[in-house]
Amino acid sequence: GPKLRLRLRLRRRLRLKLRLTMSRRDELLAEARKKRLRWVTEAQDESAPMRGEKQLFDTEVARTLPSTRDVFGLVSMLVGELEGDAHFDLPEELLLLEDAPVPEYDGRRSHYAVFLDKLTHPRAGDVVMQLENFVKKFNINNLVGVREQLGGDMDEALDVRVTPVAAAVHSFVRQVCRGLRQHSVWGRESGAVFAETAESVEKFVVTKLYGQLFNPTAMQQEQDRQLLARLQTLSFLTPVHLDLPPALTEADFEAPVQLLRAVEAKRSPRDKVDCIVEMNRAVQEMIQRAKGEEAQPSADDILPVLIYVVKLAAPPQLQSQLQFIQEFRHPDKLLSEAGYVLTCLLSAVHFLQTVRADQLSISRADFEERLRESAQEVEGAGAAAYAAGLVLGGGGGGAAAEGEGYDDALG
Repeated sequence: GPKLRLRLRLRRRLRLKLRLTMSRRDELLAEARKKRLRWVTEAQDESAPMRGEKQLFDTEVARTLPSTRDVFGLVSMLVGELEGDAHFDLPEELLLLEDAPVPEYDGRRSHYAVFLDKLTHPRAGDVVMQLENFVKKFNINNLVGVREQLGGDMDEALDVRVTPVAAAVHSFVRQVCRGLRQHSVWGRESGAVFAETAESVEKFVVTKLYGQLFNPTAMQQEQDRQLLARLQTLSFLTPVHLDLPPALTEADFEAPVQLLRAVEAKRSPRDKVDCIVEMNRAVQEMIQRAKGEEAQPSADDILPVLIYVVKLAAPPQLQSQLQFIQEFRHPDKLLSEAGYVLTCLLSAVHFLQTVRADQLSISRADFEERLRESAQEVEGAGAAAYAAGLVLGGGGGGAAAEGEGYDDALG
């Protein structure tokens, strides 16, 4: 009768409304996951592959329809990276697969790259939200909001070896890792793999906050400028002055010099330390080749070579970079080889800042004359740059700073 027809119409309308509601829910969920994917991949290494490609290939759809890979590859090639977020426009059904396979470490890509892939897994939304909340609340000049989020963890992380800012970062990383141990995406990792995951958490957080964490003060900038001026005035030093093995050539120094310069391009403290460790290993190898010995070189062999590497590399922000490492690399991680190498590098810098003629194979008169000539050349170059800045209408303020105070470099 009429009542039955009315009931059926109402039921159909209810079903239609429910379908529309679920469809809208899926749309909003897919859009939220696209935004999460973008935010996560902003922290990837330059060498990391396009995340859209990896996400698509890790789905059941891709395995069921292998041609999907070819289609995506063709579209990626045609669209290119100039389209910005084009590779994030994946079908919603791919973004909503809660049971999508969890990316695994296979040795072909870095742990960090796989960690980012795991963050974009549909079940990792809670972890990304935790990370994003911390990054948004973080204010290096006001840690109240961060303290509220961390609770007692931050107080536990404070000790004489770390600053409050570093304690906030370290305690948050530890808090995240505790949660990951129980998480369905990370919980099955072995101890060794999870140790790398913890490093990846630190790298992700520091990368996101790098603009705040690495922000040299006026005093630090002045220290960098003075050290660079000093290194430039010591440009006359040769391997002979440091009694380096005669078999060493300028080509031997290329690898360690490039590794030391690469420190500034890295953001995470671990990556910066890795560059320094690799530099020291390159130094050890070149000494072994020069001496024709297989035994590990001693500290007395390494330090003079390291001093010359620092002189050649002359990184413009070396002091600030070393201070950043000491502040944000957890003290427990600066043990063993990493701590030894960092100490050697600090010793090399100190030597160059304070070196006297009687510490080198050069007469005092010759040393002072060469030092004075180099200082005049450096100051002249700074003055020329300042004049060029005025001619070009740039004001010359920055160049003027470079040309000032080089008398300090004379020691």
